[in-house]
Amino acid sequence: MIEGDANAPTAQHERGFTLLEIVVAVAILSVMTIALSSLLTPHSATHPAMLAMQAALAEARDVAMITGDATNPLVPTGATVSVKHDPLDPSGHGSVITVYRSRPIYYRGVGPGQNYKADTLVQDSGMPRQRVRADFTISSNSTSSSAPFSILISQSGFASIVKGYAYDPANKTWYAGDPGCDESGVTISATDGAVTETDPFVCHDSLLQIEKPHA
Repeated sequence: MIEGDANAPTAQHERGFTLLEIVVAVAILSVMTIALSSLLTPHSATHPAMLAMQAALAEARDVAMITGDATNPLVPTGATVSVKHDPLDPSGHGSVITVYRSRPIYYRGVGPGQNYKADTLVQDSGMPRQRVRADFTISSNSTSSSAPFSILISQSGFASIVKGYAYDPANKTWYAGDPGCDESGVTISATDGAVTETDPFVCHDSLLQIEKPHA
């Protein structure tokens, strides 16, 4: 009778890992790596206030390009996005965003409506007044201004910025023309006291560029 060595390797021990076992092990390792990464990396998301601002600007741009003044259709005077502090927000970080048809300026074109201005800017029915829990700041020319401020959008889609001003039907202010916009760089920031997000604003397109989520 031939006795075998109990310590001798068997065929199963000698064959090593199969390709299927290696694939499964790699898949498990990948899942664990992704799960660990998600736990260690803060979740990123665009601030809701910036999404509201982006929506208001897009609505105002559409209004400016397809409609004229609500009182005198012969005078296409664009649209206005008005931003002011919300005193009713209990957090102390609140803003009100309103889109109006027309701009608070005198029409300087020729023909009907010359030197005309709207008696009252009409709130746009397509964009309800937005109350957001954040304070806004607009920056250009190396200077920053918190709300109130307004963004005036012409029929061509070009934006002008009026710092320190939000349209108030009870205390109207009118301008001789568009105050302009710094093409070299404008940013809009929103902060709720814990999170601050800053995104570039493009004057010639009146667009807020939210390029990627923020931490």
